[in-house]
Amino acid sequence: MPEPLRIEVVPEVEYEQEIAKATKALFTHDMIQVDFAGRDLWIVAHDVVDKGVEAGQRFTATIQDMDSGRVILADGRFDELEYSTLNNAAWQRPPTDDEFGWAVDLLKEDHILGVLIEGGELVPYRPMPTLVSFHDPDGNLDRAVAVGLRSTAGEHRIVGVRTADGEILREPANAPAPSTEECGAPTEAAAPAVPGAARQARVRVWQGEILLWEMVVVRPAASSGTNGSGVELRTVDYLGARVLQRAHLPILNVRFDETGGAERHWAYEEAAFVAEGEDPVAGFRVCTARPETILERGTDGGGFRGVALWAGDDEVVISSQLEAGPYRYVNEWRLAADGTIRPRLGCSAGTNSVTCQPHVHHAYWRLDFDILAPGSNVLREFNDPPIRGETRWHFMRFEVKRPRDPAHGRYWLVRHDRDGREYSILPGPDDGTADDFGAGDLWVLAYSPDEMDDHQGFTADPALARAGLDRYVSGEGIHSKDVVVWYGVHVGHPGTGAERVGPDLVPGHWHPKALPETKLLEDTPPAPAAE
Repeated sequence: MPEPLRIEVVPEVEYEQEIAKATKALFTHDMIQVDFAGRDLWIVAHDVVDKGVEAGQRFTATIQDMDSGRVILADGRFDELEYSTLNNAAWQRPPTDDEFGWAVDLLKEDHILGVLIEGGELVPYRPMPTLVSFHDPDGNLDRAVAVGLRSTAGEHRIVGVRTADGEILREPANAPAPSTEECGAPTEAAAPAVPGAARQARVRVWQGEILLWEMVVVRPAASSGTNGSGVELRTVDYLGARVLQRAHLPILNVRFDETGGAERHWAYEEAAFVAEGEDPVAGFRVCTARPETILERGTDGGGFRGVALWAGDDEVVISSQLEAGPYRYVNEWRLAADGTIRPRLGCSAGTNSVTCQPHVHHAYWRLDFDILAPGSNVLREFNDPPIRGETRWHFMRFEVKRPRDPAHGRYWLVRHDRDGREYSILPGPDDGTADDFGAGDLWVLAYSPDEMDDHQGFTADPALARAGLDRYVSGEGIHSKDVVVWYGVHVGHPGTGAERVGPDLVPGHWHPKALPETKLLEDTPPAPAAE
């Protein structure tokens, strides 16, 4: 019987000093001093482009004026901070917990709403849309935080609080109308954010004396991308060899069937769930029992926010629960002892009136494969029956978008071009197929540090909410190059499908020396069906 799996979590502080230095330098930038003098500015996100010959030199950051909601996007190098560039974003970030709490506190002071809230007749919650901003007579965007109010009779309405002066908007023009429809899980007590939690931690998975897995795990709150990217894995090694440089979930959106409305969501806000255990690093909990999310418990809340790690009999589960307004996303990475990686996503919601409408969730993982090393990977597609000639395999030599095709048993394989070690990408049975809004099922791209996502912030504009990955398919060659795979899933709600969806990434030829090229191309049997 194999020995049990053991999880080791230790601090990881690489680049923390550089980021602190860059943050200080950005606030002395000419644009900040001229356009934002005296404003309440926060660095709300930052990332390090940590790959290639200049690893760790380039950084990106997002700065927000907390009064107006204006967002500034910064880009620079740690060794040339004086040449950093700053640009205004065309979108605003959703309210933080503190900003939403401030809005609720002002509602409690209102002579009508305050009495009802304090008496328990109205319960505030975070709705969608999260903002009910409007344009003033001069055309400037006036930021207003949306607050959902649920009555004891089950009626939902949305009000707004203007951030500039705290004015209460009782009937904001761009909010959904009051409704008696109600969906989602009931709410219970939720733990606050972990004070002083670490941004990232180094995680090792052992089986006896064998080091199976080693990687850096980044919390959703510190994850990369315009809207965050959930639990982010970096420098993922299996049995001492590199598999992925970065694996994360940068794009989440939803489209409503009946109205045609759509939203781009975010994946940096950590929701509370149940996870019992100890925290070797603040915000990272090694659990004594499998964590329970909204999917298992049917209620929204719990005593932990952050990343939970749990060792089962043959796999380790790294998970968190994400929050976007009333929506909840269960974000997991399952790492098996045999080297299989299973990214998984589950979709749910807390009590609200919006998710009663039929809708489809679309989510897109970004998988930056560096099998053994960047720049030496090839990608092939399998079809049975063949789609051309008699061969079941063909190389993918240029950037391309490909649909799933169960009728041909289609899957993909990324392989080191000389060593022979490889990973198959097996579609899950419930991963769905893209419609026009869903944009696509799989993209194969050459690596670019500027393509961590499609750079679209939170929006309720259907034309902008759609994943914008097609523009990255430029025809660039990818054979024996640094390959990035985007994998999309499409899940309808309410529905009867699986609780969690996602592909299986299955290793091949990981232990022995590579077999001859023709053997690998034509005689490799189809990989087993995904979970």
